[in-house]
This record gives sequence, structure tokens and C-alpha cells, in this order.
Amino acid sequence: MVSLASKIKFNEFCNLLEEILSASPKNKVKILTDFLNKCREVGKELKDENPDADISLFPIMRLLLSTKDHERGPYGLKEKSLGILYVRVFCLGNSDDAKQIINYREPTEQKTPSSGDLAGKIYWILKRRQTKNICKLSIEQINSLLDKIAEKNRQNKSKDPEFIRIAQQCSALEIKWLTRIILKSIRIGVGEKQILNAYHPDAESLFGEQSNLREVCDTLHNLKYRPKKTCNICVLSPFKPMLLERFYIERISELFTTTPSYIIQTKFDGERSQLHMSNGKFKYYTRHGYDITNHPSFGDSPLSGNLTSKISSLLNPECRSIILDGELMGWHKEKLCFGSKGMNFDVKKLTSKSVHQPCLMAFDIILYNDKLLVDLPLKERLKVLESAFTPQDGVLMRSNNTLVTSSDQIREIFNQSLDNYDEGIVVKDSLGIYKPNSREGNKCFKIKAEYSDNLVEDIDLLIVGGYYGQGKYSGMYNSFLVALVVPGPSEETRKFQSVVGVSSGIPRDKLRELNAKFAESWTKERPSCVVGPSKDPPDSWLPPEKSIVLQIRASELIKCKTQPTRYTLRFPRVKKVREDKPWYDACTITEFNNLIKHRGVVNKLTKRHATEEDEKCLPAKRRDTEAKFIKSVKMDEKHFGVRAADVQRKTRLMEGKEFCVINGDGKVGKEDLERILLEHSAKVVQNPGRNTFCVLIGDEKILKARNLIECAKYDVAKISWIARATKEENWGRLVEFFPWEMLAMRKETRDRLEVMFDEYWDGFFVDVDLESLKRSLERAEDLEDCREFEEEDYRELEEECRDLEVRVFENVVGHFVEDDWLKKPFVFLRGKICEEIDGNTTHVFVGGNWDRESVYRKINQSGKNFIKVMDKKWVRECLDRGRLLPENDYIVQ
Repeated sequence: MVSLASKIKFNEFCNLLEEILSASPKNKVKILTDFLNKCREVGKELKDENPDADISLFPIMRLLLSTKDHERGPYGLKEKSLGILYVRVFCLGNSDDAKQIINYREPTEQKTPSSGDLAGKIYWILKRRQTKNICKLSIEQINSLLDKIAEKNRQNKSKDPEFIRIAQQCSALEIKWLTRIILKSIRIGVGEKQILNAYHPDAESLFGEQSNLREVCDTLHNLKYRPKKTCNICVLSPFKPMLLERFYIERISELFTTTPSYIIQTKFDGERSQLHMSNGKFKYYTRHGYDITNHPSFGDSPLSGNLTSKISSLLNPECRSIILDGELMGWHKEKLCFGSKGMNFDVKKLTSKSVHQPCLMAFDIILYNDKLLVDLPLKERLKVLESAFTPQDGVLMRSNNTLVTSSDQIREIFNQSLDNYDEGIVVKDSLGIYKPNSREGNKCFKIKAEYSDNLVEDIDLLIVGGYYGQGKYSGMYNSFLVALVVPGPSEETRKFQSVVGVSSGIPRDKLRELNAKFAESWTKERPSCVVGPSKDPPDSWLPPEKSIVLQIRASELIKCKTQPTRYTLRFPRVKKVREDKPWYDACTITEFNNLIKHRGVVNKLTKRHATEEDEKCLPAKRRDTEAKFIKSVKMDEKHFGVRAADVQRKTRLMEGKEFCVINGDGKVGKEDLERILLEHSAKVVQNPGRNTFCVLIGDEKILKARNLIECAKYDVAKISWIARATKEENWGRLVEFFPWEMLAMRKETRDRLEVMFDEYWDGFFVDVDLESLKRSLERAEDLEDCREFEEEDYRELEEECRDLEVRVFENVVGHFVEDDWLKKPFVFLRGKICEEIDGNTTHVFVGGNWDRESVYRKINQSGKNFIKVMDKKWVRECLDRGRLLPENDYIVQ
């Protein structure tokens, strides 16, 4: 069957990516949108020629969004293994080019644009070696090639034949982009959300609900189609689950200001998963939509797979279909307890020979017997969950649910979780509904000890090595190997044992500062006093005496065979660079061992229980700042605006955008507007600055508002824009301004809107209706004083419009009994108006309430034998149809 993907060359696709990469940020999405629309046009022509043609854009979108394509399996190739494969396929041997590919992260003396980028490095090397070669492969053939690579990986076979074909048929440019596709990082300066929105305005929100790129592409192939804003969850199809918002134990008293009760669950340390079943067919999906059903541990029917055969007998006999939301955990077969993700196993790949077996811990139910339950309150959903299956340890279990009505109860349960070495607790509004693909504003929180400064042990460790970064960190060290101190009898015998590599938590400016500080101290030779990891050594070493101490926080200590300490840190991040500490004053091996409370695989780093006193402790920086500021200036609190911490977020619609609200409009106050903005994750400031996205003004008459409008430095919008932008049907993306919603505009915004609307605010891409026509005519009236319309201008316009249908009322001379907006379009369509009924009048237009006696008296006085008295609806409906309609149905008796 012929397809659109077979008609588009991969070379054309690569040139598109190059164009987007080099374009300015504001033009990148437009270039991609134009390309996709061009593909739609080609597909339409292909469909006209061959009705059976496959014109789906999924083959293109899966290359742009390779991380979102769940149909194709993994390639089993990372930068290092892919580099070695290229060296082998291109027969580079032990040459300098081969070394550059293998050590692509290392900066070179002659810095090229490819520094720290494997795909770029390969491009510059092959460009010198290859003769000019244009790839003749289509998008369809490239996808087929990638399918074969994934299949070879699944079969654990050599992928060399596929890469030899790539070497023979692709140029250096195509290999560069194919490499980025295989590594699932195309890096064109356009994010996944922008790519989806370039495809269709509703693509990002629909993908958030379905997690199926092919379905999204095929459903939204037609740009004019707009799906209804309803929940699109279907059984046997993955969706993005509702997520938890981080919360601090110090602030739990704030939870009860608007919500009377919550349900507490344990925060499990497993793999967030979904179980779907419909008429005996089972599916298992991960949080990101990957289908793991076909693994031997699961299975799609009671006759296949270990877990499904057990779960099927536990479901309620009356259950026809079900979707469970839960955590896939590893259950130790002998110890009869849960393992942790920190242990050395992947719960998705367990086999019958593994020490652990998969177990689903269900904590919510989304669908039961074909009925979606997302709009039911949580406590009602949990009742359905209670009757949906019979729990069995190690197979299918149900989370314990505790109803609480006070902060003391939450604190007590939280402390119990610390004693049980749990990951934390989950706090959910008992009346909350289920919102897929959302995190903020759901009143569903996770509380962990590591979120609080006073409940966990931080560890001071010394930098002894560095790893090169890539992308925006290319050419610099962005990850550091840190170590503890093993004291000896003397300073010469002191050793440093590595513990973990850490990159998270270091601000970029601080990272540059550290790189500059150690620039002359890095060495390729490991110092004799340093004991490093047995695997993945750093790219460069740093002598301890020239180093610096980092304060590290982590969730827990886990056993590790590759580190000399035999324990490493899980989820480490830098809390502070300890420039106040000498290099030798890092954590010692004795202090480190004291953190190991037992010889198990996982040790939590908590040091005490939470207390009521913790709730009185705001973060010191914020507390000091607020105290000093308020005390010294003594301003009324209303000038500070609404506190972000006091607002429950609903969406991320305005995340990363700064707003300034000047005033309300009488109906909606300033604080109300600020609260609405914060609910949608906006940043609110009290005075506009260079980073301000938009200024909102309700009353433009006050001096500050007038000054901001006249300066034309900001986009100044009316309240009507924020009302439209925050309607639930627009939560998928932030809507564009309309020109009539603006009081002032930046040049860039004005230029952007001029592409969409003419000077009368008539949209180029939207069909006109009565409301927009009225608005355009009023706009035209406002602009009519700009210059006089001369007789010569009229003749020119009449000549241009001769063949257009603008002469609808050419022979009609009408009198409107009421002053009506219909007069303007009536005149525009060549009708004539007489202010009084006279001998020239042909029609009198009346509304619902009119003085019959007065009108007929004036008609008689005119001396004309026949004047039609008509309902003015005739004028309006002629406007709608663009032609004269029969008059008989509108004549008033």
C-alpha cells in the first residue's frame, strides 16, 4: 500500500531539522508547523489519487518525538556503545578519529561545534572522509531500518548489517540526525510540548491523556477537528496518571484551611503502573505508557504469564473490565516482604528465577465494569476498590487508607512511616476527583523526610573526580565524584574513598565557578591516596589537597559493589558548596558507618521524628527576609499581593510566565486576579519588569494604568483575556491575545497579531459571524477619522468590488424605526437609508416593540402607494446568507 512516508525523503527531513536548529527561537515552531502542514497537503493529494493510501503523519512524528514512541522497542545503544559500533563499521581502527569518537565528551584544543556531542563529532569526522552522497532513503525506509535495529536488540543479535547499510546509503548529515534519533535526543531547540502543539493545538493535551502517539496523530490529522474536552481514558489504552505534589511536614496545618479531611496512604518505592482488564484480556503499562504485558512475568491472559494467572482469580467474579492505578513492587519470595527500587533489580524484568516476584499494590481505581470513575470523590472510588478484588500478599494488594482530620494525625502517621523505613506518606483530599496528567491543584501531596532540612543527615564529601557534560554543559565538568576520608596514622597515609557521583543541585553559575577554580588542577592520573569506583571512573581526577567539600543530601544509603565504601547514596544532590571547610574536614569513614543503622540493602538517612515545633519553623531565609522587610517599611499587606504558598495550583498553564496586575474592574478585584494567575502556576509581581509577560488592567483611567499603556513597553491586556485564557476548555495551552483585548502591545506582539487580523480586527483564518462583524464595524467607525474618503477612492473601491457579492441591498431604500447596528452592514452592502419615511422609501424595518399607529401614519403621509413593513430579522439573515432572501416570510401585517 502506498504511503505518505514513502513519498518524503529522509534527506528532506534532515534539512528541516538543520533549518529549525539554526532558526531564531520565535521562528522554530513556525518552520515545523509549515512543514507538517505541507505534508498534510501532499497526503491529501495522495489520498485523492489513491483512496487506500496511508497518509498518517505518525512516521514523521515518531522521529521527532522518539522518547514518546512506545511502539518501537529499545535499540540497546547509548553513546559509548554506539560510538564503538561506528568505529567498527567505518573501519577506523585505532586512529585519531576513532579516539575522538570514543572520547567525544573531552574538549579538544581546536574546539568545534561538535564538542561534547557524539552525533556532531561523527558528522565532522565523516564529512572529511565521505564523498558527496545524498541519501535516497524515505521516511518509511528509515523507520523500517530502525525497526530492524530494535528487533536485533530484542534478539540479542549483531546490529552491524543495519549500520553498514546506513554507512553505504547515508551522508554525514543524515548519519548525524539518525544518531540523534537513535539516542532519542534530537536537540533542535524545540521541546516536546512545542512539537506536539505544532502538529495540532490539542495534541499535547490529548497525548497527556492517552500516551499513544499514533492515536494522537491519527485522531488529530485534520487541523479543523477539535476534540471535546472530556476524559479520553479507555480500557486497554495507557494514559498519564495523576501525580503528587511535593509538600513539607512543617506546613501540614495549612492543609486544613479549606479541606476538612484527607486520606493517608503509604508512599511506595516501586514502579508506578496501571493494570487494565477487559473481558479477560489484560494489559500492564508503566507511568510513561510503555506496555510491559508481554514479559513472561505478566501476560495478557490467565493462561499466559505468572502474575496475570494469579490476579485473574482474585478479581470479583462480576468484574467485566477494570483499570487499577498502583505501584508495581518487588515481593521477596522467601522473606515475604517488599524490596526497594534501590535494590539491584528491575521489577519490570523479573523472571521465575528471580528472588523477587512482581506484585501490584493498588491505591486507586479508574474504571470498573465499563464505567469511568474519575469524577467520583476519592472516598467513593476507594469503596469500589474495596469490592473489586480479594487481596493476596505478594500478588495483588490494596493500600491501607486512613482518614484524618487534623495535622496531629498526619504527623503521627508520618513518624510511623519513618520508623517503618517507608519512602514517605501520601496525603489526598478525601473528596478529590481523579485528574489524569496533572500534578498541581489536585490536593494530592507526597511528604518525605528528605524535603525537610532538620529531619535528615546531610553528608560533607570531597570532590575527587569530574565527568564531562554534554549539550549545554559540553566542554565542562557537570558531575563530580565525591569521597569520604579514611584517616591514617599520619597525613601521608590518609586515604579518600569514593562514595557517589553527583550533579544535581549545583547552580550553573556555581558550576562555571568550580570549573574555573579547578581548571589547572585536573589530571588524568588517579592520585595514589584516592580509591575510586571499580566501574565508570571519572574522566579526570582532582588531587584532594586542591579540592573543595560539598554538602550532600540523599534519600537513603544503598549497598553498592562498585564503590569502595560498599554503600552509596540514592538520589544525591548538592545542598551547599562548603567553602568554609578545609579539604581534609570531610565526612570520615567512621561517621559514614554510623549512618548505617542495619546491614540491610537500604538505610534511611532520617535522624529524628517530626514534631509540632517543626511547623513553627519557616525556612530561615524567607522568615528573615519577611521580618526585616515588613518591620522596616511597615507597608500594608495588601501591597504584597497574594502569597503563592496560600494558593492551590490547578494547572501549569502559565508556568514560567510573569504577570503584573494593576487593578480589577469592579467585578473582579486585584487579589482575585492574582489568585487566578497563581492557580495556573504564573509568577505574580507587583511592578512590571523586563521579564514581565503581560500586565493586566481592569480600570485604565487611573494614572499608573495610563502611564503603562502610553509607554508601550509591555503587553497590557484587559481582564477579558485572562477570563478567556483560564476557561477549562483552554487549559491545554495558553491562548493567543486578541487585538480587541489589548490596551497596549510590544512591537513583537503587534507584528504577530497583524499576521492574523487586519486593521479592523477581522481574522484572516476565522469565519466571520455577527459578533465579529459588529466588532469590525465599530472598529472601522473608530478609525474613520484617519482620512477622508474621496469620490475617486469610492470609484476605485466600487471597481474592485464589482464582482464581489457586496451589492445585496443595492435597490433597497430602508428606514430603521430604531437606531440599530444593522444600519452599518446594510449600507456597506449597498443599501440606502432614509432618516424619515418619504417617497423614496421602499422598506421600513421594525423590531419587537414598535408604534404601529405612528409608522402607518408616516407611510400614509409619504404619499407612496406601497412601502413594505418588515421585521429587521430579514436584514440580519440576508447578511448571514450573503444574498437577498424572499421577503414574504418577514412582512409584518
